[in-house]
Amino acid sequence: MPNFILKSARKTDWPAMIAIHRRARRSELRLAEDASIPAALPDLEATLPGFDGFIWLAQGMNQLFGFVAVRGKEIVWLYVDPDYHRAGVGRALLRFAMTKCGRGVHATMIAGNAPALALYRSLGFTLVSSDTVTVPGFFAPKSSWRLECHDLRYVLSPGEDR
Repeated sequence: MPNFILKSARKTDWPAMIAIHRRARRSELRLAEDASIPAALPDLEATLPGFDGFIWLAQGMNQLFGFVAVRGKEIVWLYVDPDYHRAGVGRALLRFAMTKCGRGVHATMIAGNAPALALYRSLGFTLVSSDTVTVPGFFAPKSSWRLECHDLRYVLSPGEDR
């Protein structure tokens, strides 16, 4: 596992976060087996300025390994540099987000990403539903895409500590 600390993100961290998001998103969409989706989904660069939650980074010496973003009880983004997948970074970020959110935390993920689903399940999340959602076109405003997503929930039992 790489050596890192968890810290709050600052605006100066955005370029590194965007780079990780772009690399990890390609991996995520390959697993979802739909190469047509990337142009339809807003890039992190477009959504960061208006984001009204909290973002934490897994950062080592001059290197960002991944990040997690939370808004209320929702884990909005969890992305890890593909070079560090399966190295404990995502697990550490998800656990940290779970402690910050408390009971009733939930997440939505693109269906088909078996490694991400396994990570969430290993920490006690359950798959509540799968649904096809319509994502408005970002680069072509009059277009839209259908995307299958999973809704995951975690309810911490009294006295339980994961």
